[in-house]
Amino acid sequence: MTWWRRVFNRSRLERELDAELRDHVDRLVTELIAQGHEPAEARRLARLEFGGLDQVKEACRDERGTRWIEDTLHDVRLTARGFRKQPGFAATATLTLALGVGANLAVFSLVDALLLRPLPVPEARALISLTRWMQGNPSEHFSYPQVRALAERADLFSSFAAVGSGTVQVGTPDALEPTGVAWVTGGYFGTLKLAPFAGRLLTDADDQPGAAPVAVISHDYWTRRFGGLTDAVGRTLLVEGRPVPIVGITPRRFSGATVGERADITLAVHTMSALQPENQGRTSADSRWLRVLGRAAGSLTSAQLQSRLDVAWPQVNEATLRPGTSADARRRQLSMTLTVEDGSIGTSTLRRNLGTPLTTAMWLVVLVLLIACVNVANLLLARGVSREREVALRLAIGAAGHGSSGSCSPKARCWRPPASRPVC
Repeated sequence: MTWWRRVFNRSRLERELDAELRDHVDRLVTELIAQGHEPAEARRLARLEFGGLDQVKEACRDERGTRWIEDTLHDVRLTARGFRKQPGFAATATLTLALGVGANLAVFSLVDALLLRPLPVPEARALISLTRWMQGNPSEHFSYPQVRALAERADLFSSFAAVGSGTVQVGTPDALEPTGVAWVTGGYFGTLKLAPFAGRLLTDADDQPGAAPVAVISHDYWTRRFGGLTDAVGRTLLVEGRPVPIVGITPRRFSGATVGERADITLAVHTMSALQPENQGRTSADSRWLRVLGRAAGSLTSAQLQSRLDVAWPQVNEATLRPGTSADARRRQLSMTLTVEDGSIGTSTLRRNLGTPLTTAMWLVVLVLLIACVNVANLLLARGVSREREVALRLAIGAAGHGSSGSCSPKARCWRPPASRPVC
């Protein structure tokens, strides 16, 4: 019999146990009468040899393997009765723990989303990001020419891409809807190793000068705006007053590689000049606004990639300088260095600013939870002192508990009748 049947059929099992124990006692009485004992004497001797029925029953219940469930239910019922008798204590303890747990849950949700949770992409742990350093000041932003130059270094990266966030106006002039957009380079989805939910994703061909704008929408946006209709791919969105065909839908749970900024629409960087002419300078060497993600070439470790970048980056940096750069600006830019960092948790404009405060807040709320636990423990100790006489009386009348092992205890052993299986 399975364990849940043993739990929910407890009444029937108890009846069967009573019947089996009576049968064993009756058979032992019959054997003693056959040996010449009087019936009353035989029954007395049988009870002495068999032992206390209640103890045998307890041992047999332990053998079922569900005693811990029954004990847990009993403890829950006892606790509920205690709470009903002392609602003030119950409310105080519950509120104290709720405040501590609630604060931890709220802060940890932010820490997890911003600092811990990897991107929902295949092999997220292999992703790396880069940070520029100039005179001790970090920056995660790169210019489009720098991204293109790094993406061409097959000796450094097996795939490399960049992403920038923004907002576009979607819809007719009388019903415009600000919508989050990710401006990406052609290798973005390939670097993330994503497969489309429907249609196709952007490629290098979509991020070339003169390429027609096409859009990839997120699964959530597809559900909200198109109601999950299967013919959404091929439809047209009116983006900044210009029709842009939808060529694909991203997988579920993926809303962009920039944490904290939902990208309902993904567009290629080179189409920005067509959709937002005021931002057509974003592809120049002076505009640093893209955050990068990549995968190291071959089996390069982060340390090996860092050592190769130390040699390659000055060459890339100098090759992407804007013509006519002043000597001072040239010297400052060529003094930049790169560091390789973990890219599995995506990119974020908030992480560098909020990472330390969130970590500090996490430790503080953990301390609050510990204080709450200590307060509840003190309440329990005070309540235990007030119940000292009650507990002493319970122990005196034999309510000291019971064994919870899976075998019969020495004081409540399973009786084995002659030529028969054990009772338990």
